[in-house]
Amino acid sequence: AASARQEYLRGTLLERRGAYGEALDAYEKALVLDPSSSFLAGEAADLALELEDWPRAEKWARRRLELAPVDGKSQLILARVYWSRGLENEASAAFEAALKLDPASIDAIMALTELLAPKDPKRVRVLLERFLKENPEHAARVLHELGKLDAQEARYPAAVDNLRRAIALDDGESDPVRLTLGLVFEIMSDTPSAIAEYRRVLSVMP
Repeated sequence: AASARQEYLRGTLLERRGAYGEALDAYEKALVLDPSSSFLAGEAADLALELEDWPRAEKWARRRLELAPVDGKSQLILARVYWSRGLENEASAAFEAALKLDPASIDAIMALTELLAPKDPKRVRVLLERFLKENPEHAARVLHELGKLDAQEARYPAAVDNLRRAIALDDGESDPVRLTLGLVFEIMSDTPSAIAEYRRVLSVMP
């Protein structure tokens, strides 16, 4: 275990220096020394994803899932591998499995929303509204997504309402929401309101 820790630490140092290939090699050496570590398998999978080394990414993502099957993060990592490879159906199933294991995972619901919204907005709306009800602490981000979904479906007054609610809940991180709101106002031909939102974003830029 001590040797595995040393290899892992060496890998993290290499990763910080930008030597990603060598860092991944170090993580894999650590896994040879400690093959039961789900944490190390996840680190290796994430780095392989960054390197776009799909076979190694999938290998370690599947290994993490074997080692930690009830940890939602295992399904989340595997879903990202599938998505990166263009396997949308497999990715969707894995993201939903991650959300089932960890119903409070904002990463899972955001990824699932991005993946499914273009082709199945009604399903996404159900997922987002359920997530919002169960996880009100993430309301600002979820309302932003609901607002974008409303705009996609040409429900512009509803979009404005949800986007304004998101801004009210987290004004300090509202720039992306204000940009979305500005675009909605443009579509509605409400140029003064759109300009007002863009000016608010510009006013806080350094």
